[in-house]
Amino acid sequence: MENVTVSDGSTLRIDMSGTLTVNDHSKFRSMIQSDECTGKNLIILNMEKIEFIDSAGMGMLLFASKAAQSATWSLRIQNPTGQVQKMIELAKLDQMLDVSYT
Repeated sequence: MENVTVSDGSTLRIDMSGTLTVNDHSKFRSMIQSDECTGKNLIILNMEKIEFIDSAGMGMLLFASKAAQSATWSLRIQNPTGQVQKMIELAKLDQMLDVSYT
């Protein structure tokens, strides 16, 4: 997983690319708990360029959602496509999380 962050006042967009798998757990957790998220109202995980997600990656999305609930920010999953979109829909994460397909 690679990521680029773009901050716009109270919103932080994280453009992710590559894969989101068990191998990315530590990096993902550090990213979600980073100082960049502090003081933001909305964190957007732009997943348009994530090509593959496994069950551990989906668990990381749930972790991010719980982190948002215990902090002061909201989480939005944006632009999942292909296999990632299918996995999110099969697991019904799109019913539990704020997922945007725009």
